[in-house]
Amino acid sequence: MAELKDIFKNEIDLIQDERIKEIVQAVIDTALVDYPAFFKAQASSSSKYHPACCNVKGGIIRHVKRAVSIGGNLCRAWGLSKADKDVVIAALILHDIRKDSYKKHASLGGQMVLDVFAKKPLEFQRKNRDLPERIVDIVRCIRLHMGLWTGKEIKIPIGSYSLPELATYTADYLASRKNIELPEDSFDLNDFEELKK
Repeated sequence: MAELKDIFKNEIDLIQDERIKEIVQAVIDTALVDYPAFFKAQASSSSKYHPACCNVKGGIIRHVKRAVSIGGNLCRAWGLSKADKDVVIAALILHDIRKDSYKKHASLGGQMVLDVFAKKPLEFQRKNRDLPERIVDIVRCIRLHMGLWTGKEIKIPIGSYSLPELATYTADYLASRKNIELPEDSFDLNDFEELKK
């Protein structure tokens, strides 16, 4: 049986910066301990705003996989740099990680990334002085991923979004559409014993 900690391995492997991969995996590992309900959740608690394949137990996983697939294609189509693509993919993997608190999940998800980064050893942080800027970019993408529906306390005009922020929002929006079918829709959730409990 596959382990839940590796559920987004293929998506994480799309990230080229090993340091960002490490942070993303650390956030997932933290969620497994602190917010395990995330992995069993439906993409939409009301079932109104996501396709049926994502409105099942563990459907949030399919939604994230859909969003990453679309986001990768947007990055390519829009000619985003490798560094910006890493930001978008990381943000999409983590954008709903705190959906246990729907109204504040964008803010809480961004804060979770900052908290995980802050807990990295000082040696790691000293060695990677350029990384905080990328972490902030990822956090901004997570915080703004709801676009028009972003909470008023963090909302900014969509015309002010950077390309990575716009790609993250657009990918999440398209991944929630019921009329778009993707190979990720059939991702076998039954391969993960933890989801059956």
